[in-house]
Amino acid sequence: MASEEMIMKRLDELQLTLQNTVENAKNDLMKEITSRVSKLERETKEEFNTLNTIIEHLQQRIHGLEQHTRKPEVIVVGIAEREDEEEEDLISEIIEVAGKLQVKLGEKEISGIHRLPTRIKSTARPVIVRLTSYRMKTMLVKKSKEIRLNGIYINEHMTQKSREILAAARELRDGGYIKFAWFRDGKVLIREDERGRAILVSGLEELNAIKLKMDQMEVQIGQVGENQSVNREPEGRRNMTTVGKKTQPHRNTKKIQPQTLDRFIAAPNTRSRK
Repeated sequence: MASEEMIMKRLDELQLTLQNTVENAKNDLMKEITSRVSKLERETKEEFNTLNTIIEHLQQRIHGLEQHTRKPEVIVVGIAEREDEEEEDLISEIIEVAGKLQVKLGEKEISGIHRLPTRIKSTARPVIVRLTSYRMKTMLVKKSKEIRLNGIYINEHMTQKSREILAAARELRDGGYIKFAWFRDGKVLIREDERGRAILVSGLEELNAIKLKMDQMEVQIGQVGENQSVNREPEGRRNMTTVGKKTQPHRNTKKIQPQTLDRFIAAPNTRSRK
């Protein structure tokens, strides 16, 4: 009996040792797998971030090249459209419009002209005019701002991305976040106040960052005003609250969204002015 008990005891010890060995091996294996998976996730994330940065850089270059090819072009909105319209008719119309703007434009100074396709059928399609000189393009845009023609607008020919950025910048301007937003020489520029420097905007992320910063500042100012009003007499509290409301206009807290191409082109108030 004693030998049987020793054998059973020994078997129990061996079973326990085996279980511990298996459990330790299992834990070590899980640690190894977890470590490898974490390493793979880090490497994958780094590769993704690198690829994303490369893609963004290439997109910026493509956009820059696309905008550069449009540098000698203007887009004219408001030229009446005919069913039997020919290229010569468009050229004559543009030369006539230029004359009304006190700009002497010759037929040889127009190297290309066509209507821009649009989904909106109720209005005349915009006209893209490619000029032989950047000086003539600049003069037409400038004169169009100085001499207002009824229903006819001449602007620089922007890419869709530039339109989206400019529309978002104007949304910030209308909301009181910045003072000026305009487009010039293929670039969207903003100025936060009257004396501030012109800031180049290359993406919607930059505008959202400005909006977030201003919203946070407004919240902090509001909190300071509330703290000060608590420590004042009732009369001062009333005055502080009134001043705070007047000096802190309500702003739209929605995130800036891109505008559609058709919406921007069709709107007659899309002149690239400050």
